[in-house]
Amino acid sequence: MWLQLAAFALADDSETLHPDAASAQFNVYSDEGVTAWAPSARARVGAGSLTVGALWTADFVSGATPVVATDAVSSATPFSETRNGGTFDLEWAPSTQWSYTAAVTGSTESDHQVVLGSVGASAALNEDSTRLNAGASLGWVQDGTRADPTLAGESIDAALDLGWTQILGPTTSAALRFTGGYADCDPAFGCVASAYRYVPQGDVFLPERHPDTRAKSAASASISQAFGSDYAVHGYYRYYADTWQVSGHTGTLALAGAFFEGRGVLRLEGRGVLQSPASFWTDGYAGPSEYRTADRELSGFTEWKAGLRARWNFFGLLRTQKVALDAHLERLWFNYPNYAALPERNGWILGGGIDARW
Repeated sequence: MWLQLAAFALADDSETLHPDAASAQFNVYSDEGVTAWAPSARARVGAGSLTVGALWTADFVSGATPVVATDAVSSATPFSETRNGGTFDLEWAPSTQWSYTAAVTGSTESDHQVVLGSVGASAALNEDSTRLNAGASLGWVQDGTRADPTLAGESIDAALDLGWTQILGPTTSAALRFTGGYADCDPAFGCVASAYRYVPQGDVFLPERHPDTRAKSAASASISQAFGSDYAVHGYYRYYADTWQVSGHTGTLALAGAFFEGRGVLRLEGRGVLQSPASFWTDGYAGPSEYRTADRELSGFTEWKAGLRARWNFFGLLRTQKVALDAHLERLWFNYPNYAALPERNGWILGGGIDARW
């Protein structure tokens, strides 16, 4: 009901409210020590040139991770955590060439809260063969501990996003994207540090301490090539770098095929990630160090993923344009060559959902 009220308040009185889309998903992740259940639901309604959307997500995490001396969470066996998040967004498309968006996102759990606001604009040029996108966001993050709520650190994150999509021919399209960000964090923790992790330094264990600023940038390129009306190949590459001397390469290759006159779709995808360690990472801090971390994600790692997604479309069902059911299965392999306490981690993702469009 609140979605309907928001749409009526912001749209022209002469326009008729109509549902646009609704979807629900449920995913399960599992590895040797952790299981995560992740439901989500999204709804969109439109009134004239305005569309209002809402998204709810949650994570229910439980497990018994291997006991690692530098990680207080891992030592607490078993453990559980619940996160709830939501997004409210508006899109205004005054013409076929221009559209504008605004969104507010928030999430909360016992020791981590996030509030993020974003705005964006999109322009279609050259008879819709070119699309330009620009967006900016500003977020507030608070981290703490369950044991001591007064022990908290805050950070402010700002980001800029620029994109260009181009139709190169009847069966070929390409896209370029650039993102940049800057985080200013509480010096008590530093950026993305955890109050639960303690780092051995000589004969004592000290709280994790990261730099309190971090600038990030990433550039990506993708291309899609169709073969006939039923098959397509998608390629993607992304390069990441930041002021902590972390760099990363991500490559994805996917093959999609449509069957039974477009009712069935299968997608086979593979992904590889290579990330270097942060400049202050070491597997053992023998002496005093300005910065110290026990975060295995900052030790450098490789990731491989193979996945299969199946989708079945029902056209014109129950007064909708399309109702789709989908299911996917993914296998992940992580390797941390510099992290002796847990050098590898392998997991599965199983999920599915329903999507309806009017």
